[in-house]
Amino acid sequence: MKKVFVSLAIFIAYAATSTNTAYASLTLDQQNYVDPNFNGTNAPITYTPADTSASRAQTFTVGLTGSLTRLDILMYQRNSQAYARLDILKTIGGVPSNNAADILATKYIYQVPDYPTYSSFSFNVPVYTGEQLAFVVSSLYDYSNALSIIGTSNNTSTGPYTKGSFLSYAPNYISGWYLDDAIGSGHFDLAFSTYVDTTPTPIPPAFLLMGSGLIGLLGFKRSKIIS
Repeated sequence: MKKVFVSLAIFIAYAATSTNTAYASLTLDQQNYVDPNFNGTNAPITYTPADTSASRAQTFTVGLTGSLTRLDILMYQRNSQAYARLDILKTIGGVPSNNAADILATKYIYQVPDYPTYSSFSFNVPVYTGEQLAFVVSSLYDYSNALSIIGTSNNTSTGPYTKGSFLSYAPNYISGWYLDDAIGSGHFDLAFSTYVDTTPTPIPPAFLLMGSGLIGLLGFKRSKIIS
């Protein structure tokens, strides 16, 4: 019984001073910004995952350690049949990994506005400063021109952004991922923003209350046995 009391006391002391892996402070990490109204100096170029054989990817370097909780992508729906998959995954040699085990999170895109706007997608992916990741948009049905994602030459973009690469994957035409230069326009990146939760939060008080309650119950039981 004494050992149980000691173990519970250690647990409560640990819980009162330690943190778990949840985060509470949402911070903009990487951003390659293009005005959705196409104002200013940016010259946007629209890219379309045209069919089930074509995917588009954007690589980026994580700037903050924490949990990647939000990804915004500038896109619009060209018709009512847009249906695509969005993956966040690791990179190998600067290109998205083809290993299914390296997919960190997946979302499905069913409906987005029919005008250019930043669509937000929620995740909970642990990330680390300096880690190189990619997000990939792939059409799931052969609906040509159903969904467009938008980008621009990154020498005119604004935002806290460690430059990445825009790549395409169309195995019916070229083997493997290839660097897409937007038809000779120079280095090109999709318009996106990532947000990371960076501040650990304490273990919920409910755990402390539970531990205290267990000690109380055991103490009550012990006192009854003694009496």
